[in-house]
Amino acid sequence: MKNVVGLPRPLPFEVDLQNDPGFVERASGLGLDPVLASTLYVKLGYAALFAVVLITLLWMAQMALKSPWGRMMRAIRDNEVAAQAMGKNVTKRHLQIFVLGSAICGLAGAMMTTLDGQLTPGTYNPLRFTFLIWVMVIGRGLWQ
Repeated sequence: MKNVVGLPRPLPFEVDLQNDPGFVERASGLGLDPVLASTLYVKLGYAALFAVVLITLLWMAQMALKSPWGRMMRAIRDNEVAAQAMGKNVTKRHLQIFVLGSAICGLAGAMMTTLDGQLTPGTYNPLRFTFLIWVMVIGRGLWQ
């Protein structure tokens, strides 16, 4: 596995802001430490960027659910046999949903990579996260 470093970020690094005399002057004018101000600027900027992407995805999902395509998907979810009897290609629709979900996961991974500024596949431990998610799902099912 190869690491990828030096990816461009939508926001500057905190160190770059701390070395910018204009930013330091504005932060001091607000009564903030330049280190704290740069951290707040970057974190709030990323939070706003991620919120815009999340809201856009949620809006697109709601619009898709209200469309004829969404009604067909709900029909397939409710009763695959009946939907197939009405001439809907259920296998093709399952594949569409898998591809859409994978695209959203890819977008989330790209956003995480731009936040870190690097991609180091060796540091990711999928078993830890998979086990944690399974514990959450099973635990929630037991307590309902």
